[in-house]
Amino acid sequence: MSFLERLQNTLLNIYANLGHYLYYLPKQNEILVKYFKDTVENLPYVDDLVKRTSLVFLNNHFSYSFPRPYVPNIVEVGGLHIKPAKKLPQDLQKFMDDAKEGVVYFSLGSNLKSSDLPEYKREAFLKAFSKLKQKVLWKFEADILPGQPANVRIQKWLPQSDILGHPNIRLFITHGGLLSTQEAIYNGVPLVGIPIFADQKNNVLKSEESGLCKLMEFQNITESSLDWVFNEVLNKPTYLNNAKRISKIYLDQPKPPMDLA
Repeated sequence: MSFLERLQNTLLNIYANLGHYLYYLPKQNEILVKYFKDTVENLPYVDDLVKRTSLVFLNNHFSYSFPRPYVPNIVEVGGLHIKPAKKLPQDLQKFMDDAKEGVVYFSLGSNLKSSDLPEYKREAFLKAFSKLKQKVLWKFEADILPGQPANVRIQKWLPQSDILGHPNIRLFITHGGLLSTQEAIYNGVPLVGIPIFADQKNNVLKSEESGLCKLMEFQNITESSLDWVFNEVLNKPTYLNNAKRISKIYLDQPKPPMDLA
């Protein structure tokens, strides 16, 4: 990282620590007192409980994160929620199986809604999707998508991890949430990351550094920028090869995360 990037990390870390001690912990302590003051004698401050922690399960894995110093009582169990891909519902399974050129999957997660995208951004996606030879599966939270191309299917909810495990998946367009990133890496799927807030940019940047992702800033989304990034990730084998390589590193564990926990 450059000096400015390290400085940015330092300032953000100071800001996060101040928020943690001045806002988050006092609020957590209010909840603790509210529900346990009558049942627990000499109730400690919540931060004192944190300091007594004997074991920490961390939703992380070194294959897709930056190096961190750990003490012995920290155990990485990243991807704990992921299970091997199951057969999809019949109509969805047929859609995926019939996609001879593959499928592009687009989801902004559970907190962000594609249906709330500004109209000009949505139209940029539709025009770019219409030029792809692949089918597009879009998690879209409305019943109707005006201008929907023939190769695009929308659905309000989708079994994401099972979709990413289908052999015809070619690309995952994601907001870069941690769980979505983990599912993509588990299944060896290249990414186009459009981070919006919180840890998403960090996840996308690390994936980009690993060579399996291309970052697309939300404010830079246009038809031409989407054309370029889709062509880049779909047609250069480097991204898929790196996704498979990182997936192999992640999967090479003595025990699955659930068994380790």
